[in-house]
Amino acid sequence: MQEQALTCKVCDQGTLIKRRMYRLSGPIVLIGYLFLLSSVGAIVVGLLLLFYTGATSSEASESIKQEIRNKLTEADVPPSIVEDVLNRKRVSQDQVTGLSPKQMTAFFNARQSYRGTSVASNLMPLMALIYPAFGSGLLGLLLTMRKKVLLCPSCSAVVNAS
Repeated sequence: MQEQALTCKVCDQGTLIKRRMYRLSGPIVLIGYLFLLSSVGAIVVGLLLLFYTGATSSEASESIKQEIRNKLTEADVPPSIVEDVLNRKRVSQDQVTGLSPKQMTAFFNARQSYRGTSVASNLMPLMALIYPAFGSGLLGLLLTMRKKVLLCPSCSAVVNAS
């Protein structure tokens, strides 16, 4: 089905042409593109840091495990408790009450220091970078949206095409 040419109602001379134009003014669209570019840059940097911390966290985790193992064996903590702490298993209350004060102190210190080495604690700063980047990217997309209009070349009148 062929569309018929629409005549402009403002000047009664020109025929309306379908165009796509920005919804907002030029400076606002420029700001939107700046938001988009900075958002993409922040997401790329965040993903690179994510892969970097993923690679280094396994190495750091092994060295922390070895350090915790050494501290617990120095305090003469039983090997079953040492393995439970290193494998992040729950240690029963009966096992803990059988420890001497020195062993108990070493056990609680090891458990606390090992708690902070989880992958989630390494990812939190990255999420603080990536989430706002997605938000600014969404704002940039909203500021750079286009709309379909009918434009009169004679008088530059604009009518929504929808």
